[in-house]
Amino acid sequence: MKKISMMLVLSLVISLFSSLTALAESGAKVETKQGGYVSISNVTDKKRFTDEGSGVGDSIFVSDKPVTLTITGKDSHPSINFLPDAKLVGESFIMGEASEDITVKEYTLSLSKKGYYGVNVRFGSEFSPDTVAEFVVQITGEATAGNDLKANSESGNNAVDQGMSTVNVLNENSGYTIKFPSSSLRLQKVKGSDDEIGGFEVSAITLKNPEFEKDSNVFLFDLVTTNPKAHSVYVSVDSYFGGQMKYVDEEFKDGKVSVFMPSVTFKSVMTDDVLDVIIEVYDKDRNVIDSFKNIYFMYEGFNRYKVSDADTNQSNKPVSAKPTASKVIVNGKQVSFEAYNINNNNFFKLRDIASVVNGTEKQFEVKWDGAKNAISLLSGKAYTPAGGELKVSAKPVTKEAKPTTSTLYIDGKEVNFVAYTIDGNNYFKLRDIAKAFNIGVTWDSAINNIGIDTKLDYKEE
Repeated sequence: MKKISMMLVLSLVISLFSSLTALAESGAKVETKQGGYVSISNVTDKKRFTDEGSGVGDSIFVSDKPVTLTITGKDSHPSINFLPDAKLVGESFIMGEASEDITVKEYTLSLSKKGYYGVNVRFGSEFSPDTVAEFVVQITGEATAGNDLKANSESGNNAVDQGMSTVNVLNENSGYTIKFPSSSLRLQKVKGSDDEIGGFEVSAITLKNPEFEKDSNVFLFDLVTTNPKAHSVYVSVDSYFGGQMKYVDEEFKDGKVSVFMPSVTFKSVMTDDVLDVIIEVYDKDRNVIDSFKNIYFMYEGFNRYKVSDADTNQSNKPVSAKPTASKVIVNGKQVSFEAYNINNNNFFKLRDIASVVNGTEKQFEVKWDGAKNAISLLSGKAYTPAGGELKVSAKPVTKEAKPTTSTLYIDGKEVNFVAYTIDGNNYFKLRDIAKAFNIGVTWDSAINNIGIDTKLDYKEE
């Protein structure tokens, strides 16, 4: 006669008495009498099988999309495994020999690989029929790429997957992406005046409001890398208006690190905050190998300041650039620029501005990185001429200007300025550059003069 282990007996008892399952629209909840429960997203079907004491109950929750499991309850002990050899034969669920343990961090887990998953979550220290939620998840389809989101933000171009949306960090060649649990993304602008930071305007990726349970942890995003040297990462999620909301400092596992936030904090974030992601990536010796800043995102529920849609097709829209008729006085002397008026704003060649303030306390260097399509401005550094500065056409004419595709950094920080390319040169709004380096700008409408004065501080119009 075969001996039956105590664990097997307990599993059989639990299957008879423990888990109560509530099936909701596109989701399910497996509850225990103890009070703890597991929520399952994107459920499209439910199947039953005969429980033979394997520790995964008698129910299969089926989805053709990635699934998010959210564990809610005190003192939870999850055991979740991918079962590559599992199959359902009649009323029997055969687990197979192979099993891949899946680590659960902070009570939320995303499952996307096609196949079966065994889920067993115990709440509390006692193993009894009232404390265990056990079931199987079956994912029938792999996540596939969907339509591209036509938006360029500080974080790069975006592509939408089924249930998850992927954003390139910096650009598509950086080796890093962020995967948000949102089926769609929008690029929007937030504009206002804050007591801490003053007047501001920022572009941010807007995500759909996620569903979450009270006293749980909300999944924010996955940071994914293909960089073979990336060993660990520090991720700080800050409020744009000041203060750190969450940080993670851990090693990559299979090229991924997940970031969560307590629901008690997240509840106010949805309505009040634009979040700023700061990333530092380290090698095995804890040397910084990559860093990224100013990746902004928010949620549809944000209502603290005015929100408007950004022009997501801007990169494809050429505009008309008319020669500026105004005289330009730099530190008391008239200087000729080939400047243009675009949408009632004066745009100057970036290197021309750097050239005329060179040698003053407001000087800045301009560096170009062709491989990364990036412009770096360094405050206080002497400008190195590239040739062609302050070159003016004999008869300037109206030209076509295309929004620049280059990324701009000022002292290592990525910034989002409106800029255009005209005849291969980058033109920036004079006041944006002046504000960045605290250069005084004046306007005398009586004599149609623009003044640039490095001895003055910048003041808003």
